[in-house]
Amino acid sequence: MLDSAALVLIGLAGVALGSQPQAPDPIPAPLRELTWGQLNFLHTTDVHGWYSGHLQEPSFSADWGDYVSFATRMREKAEAAGTDLLVVDTGDRVEGNGLYDSSDPKGVYASEFLKKQHIDLLCSGNHELYKQNTSEAEFRTTVPNFKGNYLASNIDIIDPESGEIVPLAQRFKKFTTKMQGIRIMAFGFLFDFTGNYNNTVVTPVEETIKQAWFQKAIRDREVDLFLVIGHVPAKSKEYAAIFTAIRSVQWDTPIQFFGGHHHIRDYVKYDNKAYSLASGRFMETIGFASLSGLSTAKKQTSAARTSPVFTRRYIDNNLFSLYHHSGHDESTFHTPEGKKVTEDIRKARSALKLDHVYGCAPKTLWMSRAKYPSDDSIYSWLEKEVLPSSLRPHLRENTAGLAIINTGGIRFDIFKGPFTQDGAYIVSPFTNEFRFMKDVPYDKAVMVLKVLNKATNILTQAGFMPMDSSSLSPPEQWSRTEDFIAKADHIPLSHGANNEQNPLQDGDEPTLTPGYTTKDDGGTDGDDTVHTPVSFYRAPNCIMATITNDDDSSSTPDVVDLLYLDFLEPWVTVATKIVGIDFDPKKDAEAFMPGVQMRTMLTAWATVIVLVSGSQQAVNKKKELRLSLQRNKQKQQTKKKTTTTTTTQDQQLDRLDAIPKQLSETAASANCSPSSPETALASFFSPVLSTNSRANGRPQDTTADFPIAGTAVVSPSSPFLCLPASCLRSAGCTETLEVTVRDALNEALAEELTSNEKVFILGEEVAQYNGAYKVTKGLLDRFGDRRVIDTPITEQGFCGLAVGAALAGLHPVCEFMTFNFAMQAIDQIVNSAAKTHYMSGGIQPCNITFRGPNGFAAGVAAQHSQDYAAWYGSIPGLKVVTPWSSEDAKGLLKAAIRDPNPVVVLENELLYGQSFPMSEAAQKDDFVIPLGKAKIERPGKDVTIVTLSRSVGLSLQAAAQLKSKYGVEAEVINLRSVKPLDVEAIVKSVKKTGHLIAVESGFPMFGVSSEILALAMEYGFDYLQAPAIRVTGAEVPTPYAEKLETMSFPQEDTILSQATKLLRL
Repeated sequence: MLDSAALVLIGLAGVALGSQPQAPDPIPAPLRELTWGQLNFLHTTDVHGWYSGHLQEPSFSADWGDYVSFATRMREKAEAAGTDLLVVDTGDRVEGNGLYDSSDPKGVYASEFLKKQHIDLLCSGNHELYKQNTSEAEFRTTVPNFKGNYLASNIDIIDPESGEIVPLAQRFKKFTTKMQGIRIMAFGFLFDFTGNYNNTVVTPVEETIKQAWFQKAIRDREVDLFLVIGHVPAKSKEYAAIFTAIRSVQWDTPIQFFGGHHHIRDYVKYDNKAYSLASGRFMETIGFASLSGLSTAKKQTSAARTSPVFTRRYIDNNLFSLYHHSGHDESTFHTPEGKKVTEDIRKARSALKLDHVYGCAPKTLWMSRAKYPSDDSIYSWLEKEVLPSSLRPHLRENTAGLAIINTGGIRFDIFKGPFTQDGAYIVSPFTNEFRFMKDVPYDKAVMVLKVLNKATNILTQAGFMPMDSSSLSPPEQWSRTEDFIAKADHIPLSHGANNEQNPLQDGDEPTLTPGYTTKDDGGTDGDDTVHTPVSFYRAPNCIMATITNDDDSSSTPDVVDLLYLDFLEPWVTVATKIVGIDFDPKKDAEAFMPGVQMRTMLTAWATVIVLVSGSQQAVNKKKELRLSLQRNKQKQQTKKKTTTTTTTQDQQLDRLDAIPKQLSETAASANCSPSSPETALASFFSPVLSTNSRANGRPQDTTADFPIAGTAVVSPSSPFLCLPASCLRSAGCTETLEVTVRDALNEALAEELTSNEKVFILGEEVAQYNGAYKVTKGLLDRFGDRRVIDTPITEQGFCGLAVGAALAGLHPVCEFMTFNFAMQAIDQIVNSAAKTHYMSGGIQPCNITFRGPNGFAAGVAAQHSQDYAAWYGSIPGLKVVTPWSSEDAKGLLKAAIRDPNPVVVLENELLYGQSFPMSEAAQKDDFVIPLGKAKIERPGKDVTIVTLSRSVGLSLQAAAQLKSKYGVEAEVINLRSVKPLDVEAIVKSVKKTGHLIAVESGFPMFGVSSEILALAMEYGFDYLQAPAIRVTGAEVPTPYAEKLETMSFPQEDTILSQATKLLRL
């Protein structure tokens, strides 16, 4: 019934940046097509204020204005085909993002963005009902904005004007579609929610469906489709009850449900004529559903009663997907209304200062993609660092504390890099504060956590707990009962693919980016974008931080103060009774640090840690730059040339010199010592605490009282002066860094050793000597001698051990001191590794990486200078990569280690010490470069130069000479991968320029350049205006004499000379 849609692998040509200025580019990826029907739907749910889109995630970087344009274009497309399209939203549009939460009143901007979308049906979520002002804003603003389209089948509200209880909106709606004339009966439900403020009433679904109006509506025989929207999980007791009620009187009428609340992609089959779709969260997903075979008011279809066809697709919300599915490109996609919404969002973000920086996250911290406890878990970070440092200064004298927070209060990951005002609201959108009870026996206080984590379901079912305990943990895990550990294997593109749409593939599949890989009742092909899976680890309901009043944390106190977030008080009250604590929250609990919320602690931590550590970071950065500067000056003296590099680095050093002074002045103005985070945090919080200790009633949200980095204004409520954003960047929070290839390789190895316990390194001198070229420096100390292993000088032996480990399921990284020596182990590389994995059809794993220096080196003669790129590239079952820059080195090595195939990483010895810019994206620990994707290092229109490894730099220098001397614009392509080879990129460039030069340092006979020319003839012959040419190494063993050595390999002037001949200059 659910046909597998064809995959389309399309390039990113014509795709602009995401609509918000700071949004990242979407990443090219294979897409599954949409299946259109008589009736089609676009669906969003649990937007939670994410109207800006995701500004740190390329897969979800489109904003609400782009969605307005998308819905318009999709409606046009549907109506042009004579079909219908309806736009649906199922609630929780509020709370969870700075664009909603930081305005005063909350949501003042968000409601304006929302109403610009033509939504045909929408309903409330539970977050719209938590607070009186939120539900009244819904009643007064959102319902009138969508008059006739807003449905509230089981929600009533006290009218703030009359004081009467009235429906929040109309109970149901019957309408006929414009194009097909489909008669639809629609309802809008909320799950059985009990946490609403007392100005609203939520009637349980099973009671609502017994009411006369509902029973009459479902008995209407002039209906072609029942459409049930709701803030209800796709698979739930509420929807099961509604389904049963409708089926009891309408056994054959199709039913389409739309749900939400669990923040997941899901598709549930109730019967052959009833399906339910949930479309994720946070504007990550635009759900698409279609129905065919329906009867209509215009036409009764006999097949409709027996075989309606339902389909679904989860669209990644980025311009790459939206352009394709709408059939438009950058020049035609954006509507005037959509562009205006995008600009309004930009202005709102500016007015709310959402992009101002508090500090810098040194690494990414995950909610569910890292196991708890672990160094990469956001909960471990809170438990071990943030909570102890923030709470310790405010404990009662000579008293220890235990602090409990629920994991569901944290709503998103923290990404490496700038931590902004928006980020603080995204991670911690709620306004909960700490309360505490005094002098609780330690052993009983610890038991409270165990009850909250282990016994809440039992207690809830028994009626002891006040609410469903699932609300303590993150919504994403409410429907999961166990962890999911992603396998290293990537999803094959052959799944549902039409291979004829990929004419330039060479048989090797591209490495896919991590993302959603949904399995639901429709199968495994629901996601529009094909991704590799990511792991999902469940978190406990709550975590507990231990806070001591002194440095000696080894002893266990007899009694502690038990701290907890006020949201937890109903559960804590029951749990304390279970463990034998006599606790009445009205008499025994007090406010702890009144006015300070979890979000405040996060922003304070980010700011203070920059203050405390920024000076040392500046010193380290200065050392790095001075070494680089010294090397550059030596090179300039040798070559008698001048460049702008020295000037640029001198300027950087000048800026860094100023940082310690700025930090010192900041610390002085804050009245705190930069040597102690706790002291700084205490000073940071003190103004708010002193203000709120005198306040009457519940303190208001005070995050806005704290200073924002990047401004020159000192907050009136705090003496803490924040560093300007430029100072933060200089202190380590930079957009780009200069990194050597050696350090990039080291970082890649360290990250993979950290993230995957199956990875280990072995080879000659890799451990105690830090590697012959110091690529493995420090890894032995960090990971131990079981994962960084020195071997005897026997390539055949240790390579055989590594291949055996790979065949057993481990992921070894086998380092050769030079690939010339790897010839001693060629049987293990080719016959044992490549052929075993290939000939088993991938059933026998052989995830192994062979790496080391390859090709031309200075003064080491023939036995150490051979280039093996073509040699290994000719072997079926091997993948081969040749990094040039630092980004290449890190991204390709990480991709190689993760790839299930044996991969050969051919580095160049002369590049190890060379520094290259490292972008902000490349500094993240999830950065990889897909194998088989070339990179245009310099765009041009007159001639294509295809090259690899060290020859990339020489080719770029030659291209600069062509431009300055002849006005010729050469396009330089860095292959990065020899196998798979990006033939598409080469042919596309040749089609543009009409001329081709292949440059390599290997031998001319049967080399990489020969393969490039052959493929150009096969696929691009009609585009060539002259014969393609090669620039290669000489057909001789590498000489030892320096001048002969130089003559044996391509040089800048050699490439320039051949280009002028080709172009007849």
